[in-house]
Amino acid sequence: MSQPALTTPLQPGERVHAYLEQEFLSGGVEGTRLPTIRAMAKHLNVSSPTVQSVVQKFVSEGQLEAVQGRGIFVKGVRPKARKTPLVVASNLMVFDPGQGPNWSETIYMGALRMASRMNQGMTFMPLSDSGAVHSREASQPSQEKIHEQLLLRMDQIDMLMLFRVDECQKIRSAYEEAGKPVVDINPISAVSTTNFVSADFFGGSERVGKAFYQTGRRNLLFVGPYTDPRPSMRLYLMGLMSGVRWGIDPDVQVRILQALAFDRIEERLHRLLDKVGTPFDGIFCSGDLLGLQCLEVLKARGVAVPDQASIVTGAGTDLTLGASGLPKVTSVVQPMAEIGANAIRVLAHRLENQCAAVPGIYLPTGIRIGETTRPEENALLTRDVEPAIPKG
Repeated sequence: MSQPALTTPLQPGERVHAYLEQEFLSGGVEGTRLPTIRAMAKHLNVSSPTVQSVVQKFVSEGQLEAVQGRGIFVKGVRPKARKTPLVVASNLMVFDPGQGPNWSETIYMGALRMASRMNQGMTFMPLSDSGAVHSREASQPSQEKIHEQLLLRMDQIDMLMLFRVDECQKIRSAYEEAGKPVVDINPISAVSTTNFVSADFFGGSERVGKAFYQTGRRNLLFVGPYTDPRPSMRLYLMGLMSGVRWGIDPDVQVRILQALAFDRIEERLHRLLDKVGTPFDGIFCSGDLLGLQCLEVLKARGVAVPDQASIVTGAGTDLTLGASGLPKVTSVVQPMAEIGANAIRVLAHRLENQCAAVPGIYLPTGIRIGETTRPEENALLTRDVEPAIPKG
């Protein structure tokens, strides 16, 4: 079985192929009856003709047998490969499950699921004092400890999945020089072209900008860490400006309120609104909590959302706010699980090809419609795109 192809998310036929290989054909029992075509289609969320096509391929190869009136049976079984598992490590933080899921856990779980489908087994090495579980309050010390271990235990690790922080360049260089492939979660710079998997930040915010512009929004605000060295935030801003035709239409104004994900911005936003004089009619925030603060400030000033002003965030998963009872903010949704899955594909491909560089992968974003955009904007936001990215 070849490794899953380096493409963006696993295609329906690939999912069926991987399912049959893993569940029935690799080390299975000859004579085992498979579920019905319809049952497998429902289980894998694909069409029945797709399942039928893949099953027929295995039938023609002599690995499955279709008996009319009885079902589909395993005919030829291949022994499971017995290979030493490849060890994957990552600096992604996995937090206390009691505090609820988070974006990094979602990436991690997507990577684990894909690793389980690979030809040669893969295992993840926990890199912390507490088995890769950390408290949010102590995240920075834990991150530093992980980076120390990544270098100290490099001889035990085959591949590395890195989320960009300042210390990563030293780690990345050490692994690549040792012939151990590395994949970055998000590009490491605005000019990066290889060895990363990322959400399409530019495309996601450009879609928002176009929806704002086509429905008459002209006075825009971007709230986020624009001076952050991560290119993702700049891509968000560039996409928004492109969508609203900033610099082309002289009526369009775009202002920036610099803020980190957990900053308190109410006072600064009030001061900015006092200075500008005219309320913003379209706001794009890099995170959900920033978006909620903007919503509260606008309400306090008597601005009706979404009738007079719309708010969209680029938060990613909306995992923590989903059960909080807080108002739902319309969001650009990053495909976190798909990012993890494709990171494993990149690593496997690079390992098979002597660490050769591969083109970076930008995965399309989804849209989760909330209470902060108008129906006419929602129609544009969801045109030709999935309205939400399923969790997991």
